[in-house]
Amino acid sequence: MTDHLRNPSQGTVVLDPSKCRGHGICSLASRGLIGLDEWGFAELNRLPVEGRSMRLARAAVLACPAKALALELLPEPLLIPGAQPEPPLF
Repeated sequence: MTDHLRNPSQGTVVLDPSKCRGHGICSLASRGLIGLDEWGFAELNRLPVEGRSMRLARAAVLACPAKALALELLPEPLLIPGAQPEPPLF
């Protein structure tokens, strides 16, 4: 497996609100990246993350005791040395 798939640097945190129990541990583990509502429940639908935020997002997903969070990983495009990027289609 190529390195860009093993260690992606961008993704999306997804919340299953039916599983969230309002522990608030996700916010602590993510250092506030994931916000909480006034009752302590995670407040997000889909949160795009990249770079340094990926480490915090992973920590939040792993820390959630209710397993209400998931991290959908987005692989980076494969860069081929000497290849020219394609121009936008629009």
